[in-house]
This record gives sequence, C-alpha cells and structure tokens, in this order.
Amino acid sequence: MRDTKGKTLIRTGMLVFVLVALTVAFVGCSTDAPLAPSGDGFDALTKGRFLAVASDAACVAASGKRATVIQLRHGREKTQLVIPAGALETTVEICAEVELVETRDSLVRLYDFTPDGLVFLKPAKLILKAKFPKGTRLNLYWFNPDTGVWELEQTVKTGKKGKVKFDIYHFSKYAIS
Repeated sequence: MRDTKGKTLIRTGMLVFVLVALTVAFVGCSTDAPLAPSGDGFDALTKGRFLAVASDAACVAASGKRATVIQLRHGREKTQLVIPAGALETTVEICAEVELVETRDSLVRLYDFTPDGLVFLKPAKLILKAKFPKGTRLNLYWFNPDTGVWELEQTVKTGKKGKVKFDIYHFSKYAIS
C-alpha cells in the first residue's frame, strides 16, 4: 500500500512539473510577449533578441535664446541632451526618450527625440555617463527611415569616468552601442 502511494505521489509531481513547464513555454513564446519595434530596423541592430532593462522620458520647452538640458536616467546610467543657446530659431517642445536594451552581445541605448527631423543651427550634445573603462569605443547610429537602415553617425572613445559625448545635428531615432 505504501508503495502505491509513493508511485502516485511521483506521478502527480511529474504531471504538475510537465504542466508548469508547458505553461511557461507557451506564455514565454506567445504573441503577447514584448517584441522589438517593427519597421525601424531594430531587429538588424539587436540581432532579433532583446530585453528592455530600463527606460526614461522627458519633455521640455526649448528656447533658441538659452541652453536647454534634458536629463534621463536609465538604470545606473545617465544621459544628458544639451541644446546650446542659438541652436533653435524659435521655442520648440522637445521630447526625449531612452530605453536601455540588453541584446545577446551587449547593451544598446535606444533614443527617440522629437519633433522628428528637427535640425539644429548648432549641434546639440548627447552625453552618456556610464561605467565604461576609459578609452572604450562607442558607436552612435541613427535610423534612416528612407532606407530602413541604421547608419553609423560617429565613433567616440570614452573619457574620464566613462563619459562620452556625441554631436547631434538633427532629431531622429538614435542608438549607442
């Protein structure tokens, strides 16, 4: 009698394990799981697999008369968008959004600046503060909607304390990796 109870308990445990494993497999592979943004070449940049780690967004009214700084935090990293005085002709509502994304190979920082296509009279600065060893090379890409391709804009080495600065001449979608 004891042996039958033991076998029944083992069978029940195995059945529960299989049901839990199947549930996890179906939920993890469902179409409701987060997907990479479609139609913006993101799959090519991240090789199709990613996990969003952190994000932040902010909007401000920027005047051409004085400098404007937008600060974003994503995880332990910080980004500043600095628009210098004289870079804009008129006052414009500027929105910045960042998402820190983990891919198979690295972390990618995705930026979306609006209004899309805004061109500066003087370049703005995109400053990333993170814990990179001094001299680490980082690439800035922008998404070209006409070709559907992420294009290399600049490559910069990090300075002291892992800080890196990129020049931004227009608003678009950008990625740093």
